[in-house]
Amino acid sequence: MAQALFTNILRIALISSIGICIILLLKKTLFKKYTQSFNYYIWLIVIIRMILPFKIPIYLNQNLMINKLSTFSSLNTDKAISEASNNGISLNSSSNTNQIIDATKHFNINTFEILSYLWLIITLIIIIYRIFSYLKLKRTILDLSINVQDEKTNYIYNDLLNETTIKKNIILKISDYTSVPFGIGIFKSYIILPKIDYEESEVIWILRHELMHYKKKDLIYKLLVMVVTSIYWFNPLIYVMNKYINIECELSCDEKILHKCDFNERKNYALTLLNSLKQSQSNLNYTKLATELGNKEILKRRFDNMLNRKTKRGIFLGAIAIIIGICSLGAVSTKAAPNVLKETQESIDTSSDKNVIEQYSIATSSYKGYYLIIKDPTRVKIAYSSKLMTEEETTSEIAKNNNAVAAINGISFGDFYPEVKLFGGKTRTGIVLSNGQVIYNGLKDDQKSDLFAINKLGQLIVGSYSLNDLTHLDAQEALTGFPSLVINGEKTQIQGDGGLGATPRTAIGQRKDGAIIMLAIDGNFDESSSLGATIKEEQEIIYELGAVNAINLGGGKSTTMYYTDEVINKPSDENREKKVPTTVIVK
Repeated sequence: MAQALFTNILRIALISSIGICIILLLKKTLFKKYTQSFNYYIWLIVIIRMILPFKIPIYLNQNLMINKLSTFSSLNTDKAISEASNNGISLNSSSNTNQIIDATKHFNINTFEILSYLWLIITLIIIIYRIFSYLKLKRTILDLSINVQDEKTNYIYNDLLNETTIKKNIILKISDYTSVPFGIGIFKSYIILPKIDYEESEVIWILRHELMHYKKKDLIYKLLVMVVTSIYWFNPLIYVMNKYINIECELSCDEKILHKCDFNERKNYALTLLNSLKQSQSNLNYTKLATELGNKEILKRRFDNMLNRKTKRGIFLGAIAIIIGICSLGAVSTKAAPNVLKETQESIDTSSDKNVIEQYSIATSSYKGYYLIIKDPTRVKIAYSSKLMTEEETTSEIAKNNNAVAAINGISFGDFYPEVKLFGGKTRTGIVLSNGQVIYNGLKDDQKSDLFAINKLGQLIVGSYSLNDLTHLDAQEALTGFPSLVINGEKTQIQGDGGLGATPRTAIGQRKDGAIIMLAIDGNFDESSSLGATIKEEQEIIYELGAVNAINLGGGKSTTMYYTDEVINKPSDENREKKVPTTVIVK
C-alpha cells in the first residue's frame, strides 16, 4: 500500500510542479494585472490537486458485450474434471522456470519499497511534530495572555465584528509574549494583541486586519498548505509556493481592507503597519512569527499595493483554472456500449486509485458472466472454511467471516473429501497457503502441483510449484488450481476446447499493471441462454482482459462471485451456492 501511495504522490508531485512553474511564470507577466486576492487563491488549484492524489474515474457504460460465437455442450462437471489430465492440456515448463527466476529477483532489497516507507515515516514525523508544536505554542500563548479589559478597545472590537458580519466567537486577548498582533485557532479562535499603547486609529486598523484574516478563512488555507508541505516535503518547489502564499495572504488582506478607502486612509493603514513592525523587532520572543512581516522586500510590495488600485479581479481566468483543475482530477470514459473486449480494457486503465474495485458484465450468445478488477493485488487473500477438515461453507459465508468485500470460489482439495474422486479415481490433493501460513498440504514438500501464488509484492505467480518453491518465492498466499491458462504473457497450450466442455467457470489472473482479474462465467443447465464456457473460451476471455498470468479454479456448481454483500452471479446449483473449502477474497 505504501508503494502504491508513494507512486501516486510522485506522479502528483511532478504534475503539480509543472503547475507551480506555470503559475510563477504567469505571476511575472499576466497575473500582475490582477488583484492580490486572485493571485492568492489561484494557488488553491494546485493545493487541492495535491491533497487529492488520485483520479476519479467516470464511466458512461460498464456493460460489456463480447460479439463472438462459440460452440457449447453440457457435460457433468465432476466427470469433465476427471478427464483433464488425460485429454489435452500441456503446460509450458520453461515458462514456469522463467517465472521462478523473475520472482526470485525480488528477494533483493527493493529500493523503491524502502523509499516508500522512508517517505511515509518522515511524513508522519513532520505532521506529528507540527501538530505538537502548534498545540504547545497555543497553550503557551493562552497561558501568558488575559482577556482585554479596556472598555474602549472592547467597544471598537464589537463594532468591527458587526461591520465584518463575523458571527464566530473570536476572543480578544492581550499578552506580553508577543510584540505583534496575530490570530490563532481554527475551531476556538483568538486574536492576541501585544501589550503596547496603541492610538485609537491604530487599534481600529489592527483589529480590522486580523478580523479580515478570519473572514477570508486564511487559517484554514494555511492548514491546507501545512498538509501539502508535510506530504510533499521532498519537493523544493513546495517551499517556493509556500513563501508566495504567505506573502500574498497579507497582500490580499490589505487589499480587502483598503478596497473602498481613500488615499489618506491607505496612508494611515500603512503607517500603522510600519509602527507595528518596528515594535516587533525589539521582541525576540516573536521573531519566528514576524519574520515574513519584517522583510523589507515584502513591506515595499505591501506599501505599493496599498497605494495602487488599478487591478483586475480575474474571475474569468480563475474559472478557467478551476475547470482545468477539476478535469485533472478525473478521467472520463466516453465509450458507450463497447462490443470489443480491448475497448473495455482501455476504459479500465483510466483509474489509478488502488482502492477501487470495478465490476463488469460479459455476455455472448452462449454464456453470461462477471469479472472484477482489483487495482491493489495485495488485498487479495486466500480464505477457507471455519470448519476446515470437517465441513465446507459457501463462498459468501467465508467472505463474511473474513470481512471481505469481494470473493470467488476456490477449488476442492485434500484427503478429507473422500467422496470427491478426481483425476482417474485419485482423491484431489493440493496446497493452501494463507498469510504466509501453510493451512493444508496434501503433497510432499518437494512435490509440484498446479497452483497460483501471490508474493509480498502482490505478484500473481502461476504454474507447477512445490511447497519448497513457494518458500523461495516468498509466497504469502497460494491455492491449487487447474489448469494454468496464461503464464508470463503466453497462453498455455490447450488441445481442442480443453476436454472439459462448456460449464460454469471461475478463474483468477493478473494484468501487467498488477491489477487482479476475478472471473466468473455462469452456466445454468435449465436455461439454454447460458450453458457456460469451455476452458479454451475461458482462456481467451481472461487473456483478452489483459492477463499475463491466469489459472482456472473450481467451476461447475461451485462457481460463485460475491461482491457488495451479495452473490452477483447465478450459481448453477438450483441458483444456490455450493459449499466449498476455499475461496479467494478481497480484504
